[in-house]
Amino acid sequence: MSVLADSYAQFATFTSDARSGGSKQDRVRDYVLHHAPATFQIGDVRTALPGVSDPTIRLVLGHLKAAGLVEADGVGRGATWSRLPDARG
Repeated sequence: MSVLADSYAQFATFTSDARSGGSKQDRVRDYVLHHAPATFQIGDVRTALPGVSDPTIRLVLGHLKAAGLVEADGVGRGATWSRLPDARG
């Protein structure tokens, strides 16, 4: 029962984030820094934020990488991204 309750709470958080104000870039940044697992793929962000395009996700990840908040672990379709330890700051 607790698994179901936790899943529902997480779903509610994701849907409220998707409807909240702010640009799509702001939503991607917030998701990556505060809600995504420590290691994730672009597909994870795409699933969590429907309606946000891959180019927008890549743009934000590029900005976060330049700021030293995330790093890419590989290239191409199988690439994963890691949030750096002090990124939630």
